[in-house]
Amino acid sequence: SPCEICGIDDDRVLEAHHHLGYDEVHWLDVQWLCVRCHAKVDAVRARWAGSKNRKVLAIENYDRRMAEKRRYVQRLWESLPPEPWDFSDRRITDIIDELA
Repeated sequence: SPCEICGIDDDRVLEAHHHLGYDEVHWLDVQWLCVRCHAKVDAVRARWAGSKNRKVLAIENYDRRMAEKRRYVQRLWESLPPEPWDFSDRRITDIIDELA
């Protein structure tokens, strides 16, 4: 069978592309592609997966930064002296210096 993208009909250069993945139920669901088209399809798929992974990592990094900020604010809040607030001991600035 010819390459399903470019139509080349040479069995020596055709490869089976598992477009649905390598799960056992999809082992026989393949597209016959020539070596060149197979490489292009895999490159596009890898680029797409990379951009998807970058988005996931960006969300995880945002969540981590927000958690760090919440811990920072909590530590500041816990360091406040009881009311009436007296900042003469400069404990807040010491904590800010520690975290910087």
